Amino acid sequence: MLRNPGNQEIADCLGFNESIDQTHVRDLIIIGAGPSGLAAAVYGASEGLDVLMLETSSPGGQAGSSSRIENYLGFPTGISDQELAARAYNQAQKFGADMLVARAARLICDRKPDVLELENGTRISTRTVLIATGAQYRKLPLENLSRFEGAGIYHGATFVESQLCRGEEVIVVGGGNSAGQAAVFLAETTKRVHMLVRSSGLAATMSRS
Repeated sequence: MLRNPGNQEIADCLGFNESIDQTHVRDLIIIGAGPSGLAAAVYGASEGLDVLMLETSSPGGQAGSSSRIENYLGFPTGISDQELAARAYNQAQKFGADMLVARAARLICDRKPDVLELENGTRISTRTVLIATGAQYRKLPLENLSRFEGAGIYHGATFVESQLCRGEEVIVVGGGNSAGQAAVFLAETTKRVHMLVRSSGLAATMSRS
């Protein structure tokens, strides 16, 4: 029985990482499987490189938590987060790229090839490392915030959150582009959406977005 396990423990338990060879030297290890990491995997693997991606959760990164992406190149009518992540991941797999659910702990560069050490102590040799860790959400300085994350407090407005909040009153903190998109999307399923703008007004918020 696993109590409060991390993503890597769950992946190991379910056998997600069993098929990934962690012993031979890789041409390229990409830390992060967001849009930039997935793009690098596609380009590298399509040129014949032996590519391994490291991701702590699932492909897509921060883009995977957006309800709909309207400003991604090649999709003028927009594309859902899940569809974009799935397409990119399938494309990377088509060219032979692997993905390991794991967290990188440190990089050892005192000899060649370089060695990437994972959080569980496993070491993987590689000729090149690309760090594509992306961005993190800025969190509010609230007491006990972590206690309610994923259980009332969310950092995205995807289909999942829209179902969890169905029929409820919700508060969107912020007034920028992302907040506006979230408010419009959540308004379709919730009882009422309140927007909490922390600046002097919407104009000030939008000018910084």
